[in-house]
Amino acid sequence: MKGLREKLPCAAIRKHDPAGPALMKEFDDGHFGYCGVIVLDGRGELLVFMSADSCDPECTKESIPRFPELLAAKIEAGLKRTESLQELERRWKKAPDDPLAFDRYLERIEESYGTDGLYAITGPVLEDPARSKAVRDIADVWGYEQRRDKADLPAAFVAEGEALLARVAGTWAAGALVQTLFYFQAEQPDVPRQVTVSLARLEKAAAAQADPAPLRKRIAEIARLRDGWVRETEERLKEATDEELQADLKSRLGRTR
Repeated sequence: MKGLREKLPCAAIRKHDPAGPALMKEFDDGHFGYCGVIVLDGRGELLVFMSADSCDPECTKESIPRFPELLAAKIEAGLKRTESLQELERRWKKAPDDPLAFDRYLERIEESYGTDGLYAITGPVLEDPARSKAVRDIADVWGYEQRRDKADLPAAFVAEGEALLARVAGTWAAGALVQTLFYFQAEQPDVPRQVTVSLARLEKAAAAQADPAPLRKRIAEIARLRDGWVRETEERLKEATDEELQADLKSRLGRTR
């Protein structure tokens, strides 16, 4: 961190310092409950806004001594960015029907402001019929996530997610959709079979696309999630002593017959 201070202006501002309230008003989304890191470019525009804790997600006794190094490395990486959050926003607003511009803007929003920031942007876009189908599909990744708890027909909800994934597979947003689609299925009985059947449908959709590579990449991601889930659930079943939990795990593993 000392080396970083020698390269550029750095300031540590505590929550109750005179400048604290203004910073919290401009940036606070919960980061300041711990330690927020703000990196600005020469124009005062946002390059990085993150929780310092994110630099060391493991936070073990062994990793703690490396925390300053990890934090400095993340700040250095942010300084190499050529586009601020505001620049990405301006680019999208200049071409509001450009899915690539929208996707890149959302990626930075999620990094800086989490899912609450995404919902604040994607909700109005999803409700705007004037926006292009491609942009509304990207926004619907988070609309789909929010519909998850209200899904009365699991098969229909999975089919909707598969169709959406086939349309947005090449975007950053598709990574979030992969998670929503898989973990919804992981709450149903016979998860391995359900997911395998879903993957077969997605493979059929990929084969019909001019460029199947993006969707096949997402298919592989779901397959890895399935395989990891099976290993973890089998371990949980071995360790489970509660009969109700055992029955639930067996049901989700498809071992009730």
